[in-house]
Amino acid sequence: IAGTVSSIGPQVDALQPGDRVMVRTGWGGLATRVAVAAARCTMMPPAMSFAEGASFLFTYSTAWHALLQRGQVGPGEAVLVLGAAGGTGAAAVESAKAVGARVIAAVSSEAKAAFARSIGADATIVYPLAPLSARSTRTDAAACSPTAMPDFLAAPSAIFDSAAW
Repeated sequence: IAGTVSSIGPQVDALQPGDRVMVRTGWGGLATRVAVAAARCTMMPPAMSFAEGASFLFTYSTAWHALLQRGQVGPGEAVLVLGAAGGTGAAAVESAKAVGARVIAAVSSEAKAAFARSIGADATIVYPLAPLSARSTRTDAAACSPTAMPDFLAAPSAIFDSAAW
């Protein structure tokens, strides 16, 4: 969730009423107000909207955990991101690029491929609605030899084998 701090407890010194924060609660996200521990709050950058803040912690922390903590992706490695135009997929594209990896974005349409390239993907694969096959459209994907492939779409994978961390 994201919102404005309305009040703080007597032992809280890191936050003040009026602070704009992002919070990973695990519950209560549809409530108008929610009480949370101060340690769960992260200050939002001034330019970030509440909508961006509410999704930021889930999408980027999931991508960061899968790619960097579990997969230990680093500079020069190739990462194939399935669902690269979705929230977590887009976060994975940006996170992998931030550490110097080459990103191959797998998406289901040319429009999504254009989006993936606009956020930093080096190459794209437009896959059919059926499993990947020789009919898939590969754009700049001659180097489709990934060293990491987080699966944010379905089944557990070797890089991200725990959904409840």
